[in-house]
Parts: sequence; structure tokens; C-alpha cells
Amino acid sequence: MKTKKRNGMLPVSRIPGLVFIGAFLLVLCSATPAENRNIRQAEKRVVIDGNLEEWQSVPSFLVKMSPAQTEVEPSDDISASVRFMFDAKRFYVAVEVIDDRFEFPSRSWRYGDGFLLTFFDPVQGNAGDRFSTFGFSQIKNKPAALLLNRDGVYFPPVSLQDLDLEIAFDEKKNMIRYEIAIPFTLLTPFRPFIQKSWGINLTYADRDGEERELVQLFPDPGFDTELSRVRRGEVFDFILRSGAVRARLQGLMSASHYFDDDPKVLVLGIQNPRDEEEWTLRYNLSSAPINREGRAKLHVPPGWNRIEWVLEEKAFPTEAYVLSVGVIDGQGSLLFTQDNPFFVLNRSEMETMTSELDEARAGELFSEEARFRNSFPSVDFRVSRIEEYMDRAHPHEDMTRIHQFYVDFDFLMERIRQKEPALFLPGRIGRLAHVSEIDGTLQPYSVYVPEFYNGEEALPLLVTLHGSGVDEKQSIRLVAQTMLNFHMSGKAGRFLILAPQARGLSDWYLGDAGMDVMECIAHVKTLYNVDERRIMLDGFSMGGYGAWRLGLRYPDVFRAVVIRSGAIAPPDSIGGENILDLMKPQTPNSFFVVHGAKDNAVSVSNARSAVQKLEELGIDHRYVEVKDAAHGGYDKWSDILTWLKRKVKWKDLDPSLKQRRKKCPIS
Repeated sequence: MKTKKRNGMLPVSRIPGLVFIGAFLLVLCSATPAENRNIRQAEKRVVIDGNLEEWQSVPSFLVKMSPAQTEVEPSDDISASVRFMFDAKRFYVAVEVIDDRFEFPSRSWRYGDGFLLTFFDPVQGNAGDRFSTFGFSQIKNKPAALLLNRDGVYFPPVSLQDLDLEIAFDEKKNMIRYEIAIPFTLLTPFRPFIQKSWGINLTYADRDGEERELVQLFPDPGFDTELSRVRRGEVFDFILRSGAVRARLQGLMSASHYFDDDPKVLVLGIQNPRDEEEWTLRYNLSSAPINREGRAKLHVPPGWNRIEWVLEEKAFPTEAYVLSVGVIDGQGSLLFTQDNPFFVLNRSEMETMTSELDEARAGELFSEEARFRNSFPSVDFRVSRIEEYMDRAHPHEDMTRIHQFYVDFDFLMERIRQKEPALFLPGRIGRLAHVSEIDGTLQPYSVYVPEFYNGEEALPLLVTLHGSGVDEKQSIRLVAQTMLNFHMSGKAGRFLILAPQARGLSDWYLGDAGMDVMECIAHVKTLYNVDERRIMLDGFSMGGYGAWRLGLRYPDVFRAVVIRSGAIAPPDSIGGENILDLMKPQTPNSFFVVHGAKDNAVSVSNARSAVQKLEELGIDHRYVEVKDAAHGGYDKWSDILTWLKRKVKWKDLDPSLKQRRKKCPIS
């Protein structure tokens, strides 16, 4: 990357959309302050340039707590401070870090040097279960940032293109500086003009060789756990600036989802520096069946105001809506515009559809046709998720989830009306479900069915197991897209792909989670024509352990097993078998093991130990160790597919179909 000196600093990057930062944020001098500290409104929009000249008068906080609630004194080894400001559109962060040694391995936002920044709703004081955690660091000399976790969902598909970042190094001081602007659209439901307090925490990981030290703004041992949705941090009060010249506004719907008979409320936080005025709110309500316009009067006293405006519309069919608003002051100036998406579930429409489902379940086709009958759990799964979401979801839960549940439910019900199994069309990824024989619960899984599938030919099945913290939808999306790319070049064959959720995100495929994988395989065979002699198993990280475990426990089921960066045993706190103890002579299946030599999440010693045992027992295998690669930092799918083709002997894709390949959608 080309760089030049500027004011004694060496600018690393300006990324007006991705976030990337290799230090950390937030601070706290005391784990339990007597009162909340303040974050003040900026006088004007902050220019993100890395100089930090506009921050000289802003209070600086030290980040020096360990997760175990002990203080870590600042030193040349690690010392960090942070400052905050905000305006009506953005939350600003300035960080300075001194370190004797900066290291940026793969996923350095988690494994160092890098940090996690968490914003949370402080409904429980210094804790809350509604949060967004961002990861910042530098990878391969380039800034990188991601939304790591939102409300317990790892790696949600959210664009960070509107986030602004500048990183600069001071080589003489061993200092790195970060300046960031995060739009409040990425921090919903937080709006400091509406909620006056919010929680923040920062966890910085200092990597020195094999050692890793954590410092935090507020002690939180569970800052990155998959076992709890609670996050902890310091609560800050947000102070609006007095003496403002121009009016400023923020807006937020009271919820992301409603029943048709619920009031739909727009909440406005207004900073009015003038005398009391009558303003005008103009709006447009749009959806597939509706497009309506209107206006309303707003009486706005001077100072800070919180105004709740109720949308006066009566008829709301089930649909995703956008309420577009504009606020005009008494002089006719447009002060504020915003699009507000929300979802509405019409109670009557939902009752009608569930009655249709009950009628179909009582019909002759359901009792006589097994494939038709076995497809119903996928519909029941949608109904249960829709009901659960509307009953229990936080008011500002991501509305795309409930919208997708309903769109899928509507599509599958139309299939049932046509006397067809409730399955998605070939050529896409669909999420299905089965009724577990273990406890009678509905358990989801995802499946990719190639577009040429017609049910006449028995196809091989690739079962892929997700890693810790992510669900099966993300896993199958990556694997299926990779397979499609290789289909285009004729390197991948014709097969189905199955990704079990396995009862959670971090159960290590032990107990019921492991049995769920086998139940998913059994269920998908009742819906599609699967060649039982050619079932393959694949897994990454935690899924790699699952592939080891299930591949060795069920050698007659899985013809070939691929382990990508897999552990040979779960963490001690979880327990479970060491796969070395499961290896037996004359195991009939084959194993492909690939691992990065510099993996700092699952040590390469796991793979080396396993391969040594395979060799001692004479079990068929191939091992690829990728030099300089970290956890998953490699692409060996070409080698994997060549090996799988030799082991499973699948049929190549029909060349006439290659030109029609498109990106595979995900439900």
C-alpha cells in the first residue's frame, strides 16, 4: 500500500465503508463508577483524517481493566486511550494505542492485535442482551472491519460501506491512531437524541508471539461468548450541546414489526434552538399493495423534544412497509428526511393460512404420500418461528427475519395448495426442518438442490458442518457458491448439499447435536433421491471436529470425510471424545485433512497428531498443511474436489448447463 508522511504520522488507510483498526476503543478508569460519564455532541461534523486535531478538548479515557476485574497498568507494552463524540448522524471514535510490538494475524480483531467494540442497551444497568459488536484490526497490511455479532447472531449480513475510518502510525512513538465515524443506522435502536444513555465496552487483544493479553473498558469475561446473549460495559450519558444554531433531528420507529391492529409510532428526537414553531411532517407509506401520502402538524417547543407521531392508517395487509418522512420547519426549510422500514403481520390472514395448513394435514394426500407428508415440518417450522418472533422478539429485532419467514411460509403454502410437497424449487438453497425423534422438536437444516435435479437420478450428498458461532445457513452459502464456481469449470460433480444446524451454534456435534446430523440425513433422503453409497462429510473448525467424530463413529455412512482446520477434541469446559481414541484399524472410509501452519485458533498440532495416528493405523488419508496460513486462511477446494471425485466417482456436470449457472440465492 502506498503511503506518505503527514504531520509526523504515517497514514495506513482511508476506508469510507469498511472498518479496520488494530487497537481498541473505549475506556474506563473504574469498573464501577459512582455515576455515568458523559459523551458530548460535536460542534460540527468531524473530518476523519487521522490527525485528531478536532479532539484536543475531548476527554480521554484509559482502557485498562482485565476480564477478571483487575487493573492492567499502562506501559510501553500496551497502553490505550479513547475519546468519543456524536452528532445527529454519526458516532465518532478516536483511539490511540502504544505497543512495543504490533501483530496482525488472520482474524486479528479477535486474536490480536485488534479489538472488539460493543454497544448495548443498558436495561440491566451495566449489562444488556441487545447489542452490536464490531471487530477492528489490520490483515495483510490492509484495514479490516466487520460486524461480528448482533444480538447473539454472529456475522450478520450487514454492509459497513457508510462507516468511515482512518488509521495512522507514528513509528517513532510505537503508536497507532484510529479515527472512526459509525453511522447510527448501524447502531439501531440507539439514537442519543431519543435515548439519553447507552452502554459501551471495548476489548483489546495485545498479541506478542504466542502470548495474548486482554484489556477492557469494563470487565466482561463473556465479551465474545456464544453461550450467552448478555454483554457488559460502561453506561454513558449523551449530552446535547447548548447554543446550537441549527435544528437537529433523529427518528426511529417504535418497533421493527407490528400486528395490523398495533399502533405504528414514529419517535422523533428534536434539538430546536429557536422559539416554539409549528413544523410539518410529510410522509409516504409504501409497500407492494399500498402507496399513500399524507401530512401532519408538529408543535415543537425550544430545546430538546421527544415527539411521538402515530401513523393513522387502518388497513395493513401482511407485508414489508417503508414509511418515508420529511420534516419541514416554520420557514419552509427541509430539516430531516428518513426511510423507516417495518413489517406488519395481519392476524386474519395468518389465521386463514394456518387453517388451510390444518385442512391439508387432515387430507387424503397427507396420509398416503410420504414425501408430501414429510415436507410439512418445514411449514410448521415457519409457523412456529413467526409466532415466536411476534410474541417474544425485541421491538427492534431485525425485521428481515420475520419477513423472510413469512415469504417462505407463503411460498410453501402455495406448493401445498397445488398438491405438491412443501419444498423449494431446485437451483437455490432452502431451509427445511424435521421432527426430531429425540424429543419431538422441530429442528432446521439447509439444503442446496441443483437446478437440474428432477428426482430421477440418485445424486451423491455432501454434508457440511458449520463452525462455532455461525449457523448452517452461512456455512452452506459459502460451500454451495464454491461448488457452483467449480461447476462452471467442470471440476465439481452433480450432488446435493446438506448443512444441519445441529441444535445450536456451539454444541460441538456431541450428544443430541451429533444425532441431529444423522436425523437430518435420514430426513433429506425421504425428500430427495440420494445415492446412499456416496455420502460425503465436510466440516470447518468446530465442524471439523464434528466431521472427525461422526466420520469415525459412522464409517459405513460416510464414504469420504474432509476436515478443514478441525480440532481433535472440544474445549475442556465442554468435554467430549478425543478423536484419536475413536480411530480404529481397518476403518473403511477416507480422510482429507487440511490445516494452516500458523493457525492461532486451532493449533496445527491437532492435525499433525491426527495424521500421525492415521498413518500408524493404516487408514486412507491425504494431508495438506498450508504454509503461513492461519485459521481458514487458505483455499484448497480444488484439491479437495479432485480428491472427492476420485473417492466418490461422481458424474460430471452436463456441459450444456454450465452457461446457465448463476449465483445461488439463500432463503
